[in-house]
Amino acid sequence: MPFGAFLCGNSGRTTIAHTISLYEKDKPMPMIVFPEVSRVAFSIFNIDIYWYAIAYIVGILLGYFYAIRVNLSLKLGFSKQEIERFLSFAIVGIIIGGRLGHVCFFEPEYYLDNPIKILAIREGGMSFHGGLIGVVSACALFCYMNKKQFLALADLTAASVPIGLFLGRLANFINAEVVGKITTVPWGIVFPGAGPLPRHPSQIYEALLEGIALFLVLFCVIKKQKRRKYIVGTLSSTFCICYACFRFFVEFVREPDEELNLMIVIYTGFSIGQWLCLPLAAYGAYLYFKVSNKVYT
Repeated sequence: MPFGAFLCGNSGRTTIAHTISLYEKDKPMPMIVFPEVSRVAFSIFNIDIYWYAIAYIVGILLGYFYAIRVNLSLKLGFSKQEIERFLSFAIVGIIIGGRLGHVCFFEPEYYLDNPIKILAIREGGMSFHGGLIGVVSACALFCYMNKKQFLALADLTAASVPIGLFLGRLANFINAEVVGKITTVPWGIVFPGAGPLPRHPSQIYEALLEGIALFLVLFCVIKKQKRRKYIVGTLSSTFCICYACFRFFVEFVREPDEELNLMIVIYTGFSIGQWLCLPLAAYGAYLYFKVSNKVYT
């Protein structure tokens, strides 16, 4: 039996029939009904502004201001103007990488049949791992063009990313998307469009872990490193390891939302997101031990 199936039930998924039977007992389990909220936060001159877009914009801006502070604290050697210039590189990397990641990792067959839909970003479909590849590529290109140290810029970016992750997951929650699996826990939520049974609020789990917890871990690393000469790569390695672990375990209670993802869960017990976290964690561990050797030798 796959490890994921061992943790989560048959084929790595919650057994729906068993869960329904729990609700057919005389004493119903408590549940929270989530109201239908429009994906559009507001409109300006007949242009719809989506919650997800607000999360991206606010996350990028807050991340930018925080990056300036981290740069000064750790003396990473970037000017404010250089950070501002990199921001445009990062935005392009996030959008292109996030979109192509979703296309390639989650729905390749659909987009091969409908290639024009790749450009329909407003319809949704972004991948964190794809966005990560895009931002790493942006870092590499910026450092090559400006003769800067890659790992230093990667550290600066890693410290800021949890802010955007937190806001992005809150937007997922408002939109009632990427919902969790059916559950009997008291805080289970009935999401509009996801059936009549309560589900894990997996978006909130991810906001708390990938957003708040990861931010605090990196914040503690920054505080500790301020007391001695900073070794570049410390923040990047910590980010990779912690994010991969947090995302890997939350995926066990997150409902596979694409047909390909569901098939992979059924046959392997792990989701696409979990498989993508494995090389991320491995690279983080490699970089961490490499950094540690610099500290102790």
